[in-house]
Amino acid sequence: KKINANPVSRFKKVENANYVVQIGKAMKFSLVNVGGIDIVDGNKKVILSIISQMMRRYTLQVLADLATQNGMADITEDQIVQWANDKVMASGKLTKMRSFKDSSLKNSLFLLELVAAIETRAVSWDLVTAGETKEDQ
Repeated sequence: KKINANPVSRFKKVENANYVVQIGKAMKFSLVNVGGIDIVDGNKKVILSIISQMMRRYTLQVLADLATQNGMADITEDQIVQWANDKVMASGKLTKMRSFKDSSLKNSLFLLELVAAIETRAVSWDLVTAGETKEDQ
């Protein structure tokens, strides 16, 4: 299907955005009651949902490619969690995660410690709060 390059009219923009939704559904994204009009109108919740699903899809593909390169059939969530915990522990931190649904992840401290374990210059710790209040999270 063709897209409308540099669409000027709202109709053409919605047509392009409907195509995005169509492709997303073909990729098995969760797009219930989502239409191109939501994207064109700048519905942040819908747009973030689509971007989040695209990022997840891309990350899983990268991990699948790495598994194949290392002679593995697949990489499981447990293996990813173990790798992340090992990386953080090797950097001298004590935080851990149990799964991607672990409620302790809501303050993002574990993620920041993981990023810092991979690249120490990536986190400005003087800007990081404990994440105890709703505003800090």
